Amino acid sequence: FWRPRFLNTLGWVHAEIGEFQDAVRLNKQSLEEAISTGDPEIIHNAQINLGENYLAMGNVSEAKKVLECVWKEVKKPGISYTRWRYKTRLFIAMGELYGRLGDNKKGLDFIRRALNLARKSGAKKHQALALLAKSQLLSHNRPGLIQKSLENAHTLSLEMGTRLLTEKIRHTYKTMDAFEMDA
Repeated sequence: FWRPRFLNTLGWVHAEIGEFQDAVRLNKQSLEEAISTGDPEIIHNAQINLGENYLAMGNVSEAKKVLECVWKEVKKPGISYTRWRYKTRLFIAMGELYGRLGDNKKGLDFIRRALNLARKSGAKKHQALALLAKSQLLSHNRPGLIQKSLENAHTLSLEMGTRLLTEKIRHTYKTMDAFEMDA
């Protein structure tokens, strides 16, 4: 039970520092070992991490295959006290996936679902991640909405003290030329 959880977390850590090949290897190993536990939280988190890693590596077709497989499973009824965590992450990943596929409308629908679930559960980190993804899906002819999403994501990340997330948000500001951030 604990080994696949640990492997998945270790894969996530590698992804956070940009070592996606190592992250994929660890998350695949976690998934293989998690299947025997039958624990949907461990299984789905490993799958979602894999999908996110593939997106980060630019392998959209593999990300689509993995994430849509998880989506089919998550749509089925399950125990709600654990589902919100991986379901929120899945919605964010699906939003990013459809943005990459050029279907921003569908992507924004998944992000809206993620935000609703994150707000309902009080998951500030998931809210910030969803707002960051939302800003990347919004049309550049809507700079006010982009700016508001990034400001809200930045505020949440500062409240939580999540330095890596704060850096990602600041980087997005700079690359989108939305506006200059205050430190």
